[in-house]
Amino acid sequence: LDECDGLFCAWTCDKASMIRAKRLFQVQYAFVNGLVVDYACPSGALACTKHFAEGEMEFGQFDPAVAALLISVREDEIRSQLKADVDRLRNQIQASGGSVTFQARLIRAAAGPVLRDAARHNDDSRVLSICSTRGFVVNSSSLKGSLGETATHIAAACGAVQVLRTLLSLRFDPNAEDHVKET
Repeated sequence: LDECDGLFCAWTCDKASMIRAKRLFQVQYAFVNGLVVDYACPSGALACTKHFAEGEMEFGQFDPAVAALLISVREDEIRSQLKADVDRLRNQIQASGGSVTFQARLIRAAAGPVLRDAARHNDDSRVLSICSTRGFVVNSSSLKGSLGETATHIAAACGAVQVLRTLLSLRFDPNAEDHVKET
């Protein structure tokens, strides 16, 4: 990774592949060293650290189930056949802010699809859980979908009143515009 500009990670709904030490080491290394990090799944891609060339943070629709698995990864779940790989990642995590910072990076990178899905399903507890993450930025462009839609747009469109109230109480922008300038 020392000679790379970034990291592209292809993910599926397979938590066992997500908790592999070498893979997570690469992700953590890229985040800590300011490299470009992009996630992809069969239905879309997320720009985790830098907008795509068109200025968007999502292409297609990143699978919220894959995103939910990503944000659920914990340091104590890391696995490898080689103990040295696990130790190397854990040392890197501790040297760059610890487990809480590691977890917060994973959540911030994949929060958009999960928040929009929570809004679609009126799941207030998921919204509150994600929004309580250290360093979470409520109106970050990284939370928008590929059409500029926010969790607030989706909650309003679906009639998810409880989630909409929660989003507004957390100061999500009620006047955020999508790509066709609709609020």
